[in-house]
Amino acid sequence: MKLNAEINIQASATKDKGIIRVELKGSLDNNNSFEFEFFVYTLISGGLKKLLIDIDDLQYLDSTGIGSLIAIAKKIRKENGETAITRYTAQIMTILRPINMEKFIQFFPTIEEGISYLKSAGI
Repeated sequence: MKLNAEINIQASATKDKGIIRVELKGSLDNNNSFEFEFFVYTLISGGLKKLLIDIDDLQYLDSTGIGSLIAIAKKIRKENGETAITRYTAQIMTILRPINMEKFIQFFPTIEEGISYLKSAGI
């Protein structure tokens, strides 16, 4: 799968209680949102319940990318799971705050806080 956004995956089923951490770099937009959703849906089909999305290096996000993040959060929640976004930048939050994105996904300034939240999510 070729994405404009670089995706790095880190998983530790024992240390982090089955949390999958995805790092997004570059952009999440109309050019790659479908592939990103497909990738995460595949993980969900494999049993993913806890997703941590690290967006520290995400430089651009358009409405399609926002829609993908919401769709992924809804899909995981439908499967009795939870999603958290960490290490957001001020630039990205200027896009997400006006649309009340916090209603769909929990945001945390650090990876450790996101992991702590997902660990305590009773899943």
